[in-house]
Amino acid sequence: MPLLKFTLQPSLYMITLRLSHIALQTHVDLHTVHVSEELMQSISTLSSLQSLGLILDDIAPDSIQLWRWHCNSHTFPSLQDLSLRTYSVQTVASFLKLKSWLLRRVMITLEILTFDAGTREQLFWVLHDQCDRHLLEKIVISAEKSDTEDRPVADYQTFIPLMAFRNLTHLTLYSVMSLAIDDDALERLALAWPRLQHFRIVQQLGSYIWPNITLLGLALLLKHCPDL
Repeated sequence: MPLLKFTLQPSLYMITLRLSHIALQTHVDLHTVHVSEELMQSISTLSSLQSLGLILDDIAPDSIQLWRWHCNSHTFPSLQDLSLRTYSVQTVASFLKLKSWLLRRVMITLEILTFDAGTREQLFWVLHDQCDRHLLEKIVISAEKSDTEDRPVADYQTFIPLMAFRNLTHLTLYSVMSLAIDDDALERLALAWPRLQHFRIVQQLGSYIWPNITLLGLALLLKHCPDL
């Protein structure tokens, strides 16, 4: 896959993006503290762009909303993989509201001081409302730099927004929750994601809660998710 990775200053991006061979690129990885409206307009016109990685450091959600005035139904027409690194769920929500996404894989890293149950619920519902429920296959969420000693406990109800993605194959959550489910809840999750191949929840040290799952629950998980 052709790769185009930028490490230049924001003012130099536009010169690079106007190179004639840019139309052939399928992957753009941007690392910048300022993503301008002009830059986003240029990237969004790349008809072959399939994968995009953005670090949105200290960018106001209101600034992203301004981009919507220049977006149309042809924005990011081929994008399938999106990776966002930012400080707030509001920024993620604003970016995903730019259009109706046809994403297959979403990776979100939140550098956030306090990751509570409300923040997690908001993020899950943002994905539920903005991503196609039939196309999305992979979700990876990571919470970093949190000063919260105990991650919010997650029960079956926590996963309801994500259970809408029936074709989900990969779900990975790093330091997002302390898992508290039983065999019955695990089976309901398995029934919601029959194509699941990778299911990983990594809890932060010091906040570990042992799920009430027995060998029977694991057997039911493998029964309903044979590719796991």
